[in-house]
This record gives sequence, C-alpha cells and structure tokens, in this order.
Amino acid sequence: MNSFTQTTQRRLRARVRFDWADIRSDWPCLADLGQSVDGYAFQTREWIDAWSSTLGQDSRRKPVFVTLGDEGGERIFMPFAVRRWLGLRVLEGLGDGTVDYHAPLVARGTAFGPAEVKELWAALAGIAESPDVVHLAKLATSLADGPNPLLTRNARPYPMSGHVARLDGGWADWFDRRFGRETQKTLARKRRKLEELGPVETRYARDNGEALGWLEALIADKAAQMEGRQSDNGLAAPQMADFYRVMTRHDSQSAHVKVYALTVDGSPVALQWGIVAGGRFTNLLTSYKSGEWTRFSPGLLMFRHLFEDCFAKGLRAFDFGLGDESYKLRFCDGPPVALCSVVRARSIGGLGYAATQSARYRLRNNSSARRLRQTLRVLTQRNEAAPALS
Repeated sequence: MNSFTQTTQRRLRARVRFDWADIRSDWPCLADLGQSVDGYAFQTREWIDAWSSTLGQDSRRKPVFVTLGDEGGERIFMPFAVRRWLGLRVLEGLGDGTVDYHAPLVARGTAFGPAEVKELWAALAGIAESPDVVHLAKLATSLADGPNPLLTRNARPYPMSGHVARLDGGWADWFDRRFGRETQKTLARKRRKLEELGPVETRYARDNGEALGWLEALIADKAAQMEGRQSDNGLAAPQMADFYRVMTRHDSQSAHVKVYALTVDGSPVALQWGIVAGGRFTNLLTSYKSGEWTRFSPGLLMFRHLFEDCFAKGLRAFDFGLGDESYKLRFCDGPPVALCSVVRARSIGGLGYAATQSARYRLRNNSSARRLRQTLRVLTQRNEAAPALS
C-alpha cells in the first residue's frame, strides 16, 4: 500500500500519498485559486508538476502529499517533503527555494482547525517512515478564514516577510498616491530619453515562444546583475532555472505565467516573470539591464506600466513575494505577510534537531549578532554598484 487512511469523527479522512500520480488529478490547479480553493500559487498542481520534473529529482528529498476529505472528495491539500539529516527524517514544506510562502490549499467552505491538524499528524505518524521532526519555514501565519492552525506555541518569526500592494480604487488615483507628482515627472522624462534610442514598449509576452525567449534574457540579465555581489543568484543553479522554464513552457497559452517587458527597439531592458491567479499578480523574478541603462531606471519604469496593466486586467493585489527590500514600502500600505518557522520534535531523535534549531535562532537574534549583521549589510550595500531596483 502506498497510502495511509485515517477516518475522523467529523467524517473527514486524512490520507498520505508518496506518488504524485496517485493524487495529481484531484489536486487544485492555478485556475481554482480564488474560485473553489483559497491559498497560494506555490502549492498548486502546476507548481508541483514543475518541481517534480526539476528540483524534485534530488533523491535527498522525498515528496509527501497529505489531503483531508470526505465522501464528496478531498478538501484540504498540503504538499510536504521529507529530508534526511544525520539519519533523521525531517518533514518540510515542498518546493525548495521556489516557494515564498508555505500554506495549505483549502476548499472554500471547509473548516480547517485543530481537529483537522490533529488528524494530519495522526496520519503522518501512521506511515512506515514517520518523520522524526517537523520543520516548517516560511509558514504563513494566517489563512483566508483566520490564523493558520499549523502554528504551534513555539512558532518563531521568520526573518523576512512578504509584501502585498492592494490595487484598490482606480488606476489614476492609485498612481498619484503611490508614485507622487515628482516621481511621475521623472519617469516621464526618463521614458522620453529612452525613446531617443528607439521605440519603447511595455507589454506581456504575446505567445509562449516570446515568453520563453524573454525568460532566457531575464536569466542572463540576472547573472550579469549579480556578478561580483556577495549575495547568491538563485537562478545560477541549472535545476532552478529549469523550474521556471518548465512552468513557462507548460502554460502554452500564457493563461497564468506572465512575462512582462520594457523593450527599446524590440530588445528587453527590464523583465518580470510572475503568476496571475485568484485576482493576484505574484511577482517572482525581476531583472534589468545594468551599466549605462541604470540612468533610465528601467526597473521602476517597467513596474509603473505593469501596475497599470494589472489594473486593466482587474487584478486586486500585487504580491511582491518574500523579502523586505525598501522599495516595496512605496507601494504597500497594509501589514506585511507575516511568516514563521515551526520546529516540532516527534521522536526522541528529533529532540536533538529541535534543540539545534533553537540554539541557532537564539544566536541569530542575539543583539550583538544583529548589530554585526547590520554592519556587514551596510558595508556590502556600499560596495555594490547596482541599486536594488533601477
């Protein structure tokens, strides 16, 4: 048997599967977000498909798919992965570095509370290789209907947050509030300067071929942008770049995967890769030409027109994703997306892992260590020629 079934008193059942093919057809897709289920793009069928064919080929992580359902079908969907660490089995959220927020997909009208979480852990305890410890990082602290019941008493704040701009009211009013008159004049002037070099256009990729071509340009620009910096370029890893290629290629009609560009004389000088689903644009990859191009602020110019096009599409939110870069504050006036980490030992062996993580957390939050990190960050920023968003 490749699954374990737990019947609940509330007529829900918790099932654990290890083969994606066993549950794939029942798993929500991007088109279901905001319609029949609430959640994020990172846990949808398309995301898991792309992860499975690229980063999921790493044998060090074994996917685990947990669902809760009743006679009418599955209602709650949670993708996990089990990683080996010094002989222990560590349960994590599935997705490696591709996921900004970990959260379940919950069918609308479905209760997800302590009783359901209890069934989840009971089901995982019943499998042959039950995890020794649960370590959920980047866990969303709230869901559509309230607090995330996966939180535990020892949950700790994750060091970064997500940021979402609400696209409320009309475009003209929002543009005035977020950009200001002086910035608007500056951007208009820079666009006119760009037009002296050739025709300027801002738009989404027209077809899958153009989207894939622009993605390759984005990957190349990101490599040039990050050259010489101390921070890592995640797209430098072949499997990571392949993940985005698969996501783009498999959405042949560009229904959800959107590649946006600011072009001069037909060549992109700023690029954006994101997901549109559930009335939200989820921003994931951004690049811009460096060197002499930075004086035109191509990144900010691109964002200005991308926001306008999001309004034209009737989108309600622009999700900047994980990271506390200062430029995001210009556009986001609501509270950030709070994330946390949960470490919960489920065996004697897991207690050692939990103690290690607790010690690391205390060290990271020690005041002296924080001051040292802040000093190093300032020095690093001074030595980096390119700005965070040009």
